[in-house]
Amino acid sequence: MVKIINENGLMKVSAPYNADFVARARQMGGKWTGSTWQFDVRDEEVVKSALMEVYKTDGSPQEIVSVRLTLEEYRQAEQAGLSVCGVPIARAYSRDSGAKVEKGVVLEVGGFESAGSAKHWTTRVKKGGATVVIRDLPLSVAQAIVEQETAEIIRVAGIDKEALKKEREALVARLAEIDKILSH
Repeated sequence: MVKIINENGLMKVSAPYNADFVARARQMGGKWTGSTWQFDVRDEEVVKSALMEVYKTDGSPQEIVSVRLTLEEYRQAEQAGLSVCGVPIARAYSRDSGAKVEKGVVLEVGGFESAGSAKHWTTRVKKGGATVVIRDLPLSVAQAIVEQETAEIIRVAGIDKEALKKEREALVARLAEIDKILSH
C-alpha cells in the first residue's frame, strides 16, 4: 500500500492516489515523478506523519492482514472512487462507466455502481449494501478500518518479508552515506 525508499538524499513514496495526500505532498515540497512522490530525505518525519494521517501507515514493515468490510447502501463518493482510511475500494469513471472494485479487493456480497449526472457523477454502493474483503493491509490500517467501519480482521498473513529486506537494504545504504559524510 505505502512504500518508502530512501536513496541519494531523496525519499521516494509510492501510495494509492488520495487527494488529501496529494495536497499535503505539494505543501511539503514533494515532486511527482509519474510513479512516486519525491521529498528531501531530511523531511522524512513530516512526510511520515502525513502518511499516518491519510493512510494510517507510514510504510514501516508490520504484520499484514485482510479485512472484511460491510458498506451501507448508497454510500458514495462524488467524482471519485470510494475509499476507507485511504484504501481504495471501488471506482467509477463517469455516470455510465459502471464501477469496478480496486486491486486487492474481493466483492463477496452486493456491488457498486456509477450514478448521478454526466457532470456530477458518483461511485456508490448498490441498493442492499456491499461486503468486500480487502487483502494485504498493514495491521495499523486494518485496525483503523475496524475502529471506523463495520469491519473485522479475518486473516493474518504474517510479516511482509520483502518489505523488511528492502528496508534493511535502504538502511545499510543510508549508513554507508552517513559513514562517508562523517569520514570527511
